[in-house]
Amino acid sequence: MGAAKIFSIAGVTVVSGLIGVGMIAASNKTPEERATRALENMAKAAEELKGSRVHPNVVFDGYEVEGKAFTYNYTLMHIINGHYNGADKARIEKLMHEKVCSDRGMKRLLKADGVVRYSYKGKDGRDLFTIAFDDALCGLTS
Repeated sequence: MGAAKIFSIAGVTVVSGLIGVGMIAASNKTPEERATRALENMAKAAEELKGSRVHPNVVFDGYEVEGKAFTYNYTLMHIINGHYNGADKARIEKLMHEKVCSDRGMKRLLKADGVVRYSYKGKDGRDLFTIAFDDALCGLTS
């Protein structure tokens, strides 16, 4: 399996590219089979990082898989009571769009009607925001 890529955006660390080499071999499979394989590989890679501090202020809590939707869950340890800078979310969203939509493995999942989400909560457990990517958002639909 390919290594996970971890990058920091405006103080928020994002795990990207968790789809393994198996996706390359799966190119002759149906879109549904490719999506299933991608989700399995993403879950396996995410499981290895679960509970780790991926940035001084960010903990990767884990992931959820529901159908063809894969959600990465993070806790922003420096945010309490939902107070965060909305401009940071916009910057994070823009940079993540570039990374997710150009990642070869993630594009394969998105083309198979998959969805990739990044969900953030504060240290107190309050939901802050979720950023979601699908084929249309990444310009992959015809």
